Amino acid sequence: MNENEVNTFHGSDVEALAAYYNLNANDIKSFASNVNPLGLSDRLKQELKANIDVITKYPERDYKTLRNAISKYVNAPIDNIIVGNGSTELISGIIKAVSTEDAILFAPSYSEYEREVGLNGGKIRYLPLKKELNWLIDTASLEAFIKPETGLIIMCNPNNPTGNAFNVSELRDILSIAKKHDIIVMIDETYIEFSSDIDLYSAIPLTNEFDNLVVLRGVSKFYAAPGLRLGYAITSSEHLKSSILNSKDPWSINSVAEMAGIIMFSDTDYRANVRDYTAKELEYFKNALEKTGKFIFYPSQANFYLIELNNTDKTSTDVFVHLIKQNLMIRDLSSFPYLGDNYIRIAMLSHEDNERLANVLISYV
Repeated sequence: MNENEVNTFHGSDVEALAAYYNLNANDIKSFASNVNPLGLSDRLKQELKANIDVITKYPERDYKTLRNAISKYVNAPIDNIIVGNGSTELISGIIKAVSTEDAILFAPSYSEYEREVGLNGGKIRYLPLKKELNWLIDTASLEAFIKPETGLIIMCNPNNPTGNAFNVSELRDILSIAKKHDIIVMIDETYIEFSSDIDLYSAIPLTNEFDNLVVLRGVSKFYAAPGLRLGYAITSSEHLKSSILNSKDPWSINSVAEMAGIIMFSDTDYRANVRDYTAKELEYFKNALEKTGKFIFYPSQANFYLIELNNTDKTSTDVFVHLIKQNLMIRDLSSFPYLGDNYIRIAMLSHEDNERLANVLISYV
């Protein structure tokens, strides 16, 4: 087995993986996908079913009703909210608007940022997150890393694949440094809603304080709706808002996604259930494995763990291959910068699935 072939499988590449190993894709339990395992809320299913005729209408051109629902949800001015066809469209629009030749990415992190910077003629430089700081950084290392041509700092908070998050105080320090150097900061909060204390970590309130900040969110992970392709950004920067909106196609969000978003962002019961379930399963999984002394867990504000293999001769690729042959798929992180071949990422599924994975890992590693 070629190690490079193994660790190129993405968390959503279940079909490709099944074909590679001659498995049935429907039998594979993917702990590599970070999508909430509870699925769509019952309320969303019922209300969409009752209003399916919305597909016969165009969505609002300025998405005012949807943006108002988001405004209430995140407590930000409606005029500071931009919606897009998934956060991917907005990432592209922001990077195009900033148009910098030098961007800093806190790494290891999600690879799509680097691709978009490259498509727009820039280059990414990795600022390594520090293991000894539980995969965060100190501000002194950031300040020293900035170049005169740096125009953008990219952060995923909570970060993927490390799971940890900078708190609001730490984010304010980072934003202050960036502001001093006239640098835009893009913070992707894809996983923030899984956190048990969003107010401690979310940068959205800081958009009122810093006009060099843009915060991204979407519905793919927490709301278990990757197929909707619905994302949104919050910024007080008039330049960014106008640049992104001027480059967007009209009606990039369809009428079903528009209605789904309006329903989702008012569903408080669903949010509470997801957070409670996630916290319970994360605690169970950590307690089950940590006592063996072969797994080091790092703090997580997401629905997954970065886990370091410890006191074992098994590599992350060994573990990946052993598990997939039993229809259990995890993320081998050996291809990520600064991690190496002893790190894996595991997202929570059903309790039964989590229990099975824990038992297999304990017996193998």
